[in-house]
Amino acid sequence: MISDDTPAKARDRTERPVYDHASDSDSIPRLIKPLTRPMRRRSLLVALLALVVIAGAALSIYWVWAAERIGLAIAEWTEEQRARGYDIAYRDPEIGGFPAKLSVRIAEPRITAPQGWSWSGGAIAGQAAFWRPRVLELALPRKQKLIAPWGGRLHELALEAAEARGLIQLGSGGWVQTATVEMTDLTLTESTAWTLRAERFRHDLTRRPPTVESTDDWTLVMSGEVTK
Repeated sequence: MISDDTPAKARDRTERPVYDHASDSDSIPRLIKPLTRPMRRRSLLVALLALVVIAGAALSIYWVWAAERIGLAIAEWTEEQRARGYDIAYRDPEIGGFPAKLSVRIAEPRITAPQGWSWSGGAIAGQAAFWRPRVLELALPRKQKLIAPWGGRLHELALEAAEARGLIQLGSGGWVQTATVEMTDLTLTESTAWTLRAERFRHDLTRRPPTVESTDDWTLVMSGEVTK
């Protein structure tokens, strides 16, 4: 039997595992890469989320501003007409459509002019793209009522159309710059005497700023077309 005379300390030194430091250093990048990739993905997601939040906030602010411009235009037009002697009445405008568009609905509109005529009809609805808040497309009531004085008495007229629509262009200050009304298959009936029918009716109203020669605040240019 051969005895092991090697001292215990020496044997301990010989039995310790030997580490290859070069191989350990090579493994460090392999450990870092799996950790950095998820971090980069999270950073990218956070950045994209921040952009979405900022864009959404900017869109909301712009939509609110545009909605206020439409409400302001309605209020200014109403006050302007009342100052000229017109009696304007309607329910409070309902403004909505967020976020893709701007929509407005005015119920129970009624106008009485100082000249003696009056108009009333169903709800007027309009909408505009939020990036073009100054161009309003209107859906007008298909049934309307007009009372007009001539021949020494008041005449009640009933208007009905298969389709009634309009287009309003607002100026930079919120005032109505141009307005167009178009109706198809129109029937206009006087309560006791006659009926007028037209396949198409179009009416354009243009509002111009005052000139040096004009003393009026605005000049109105009207044109109409009736096709039998």
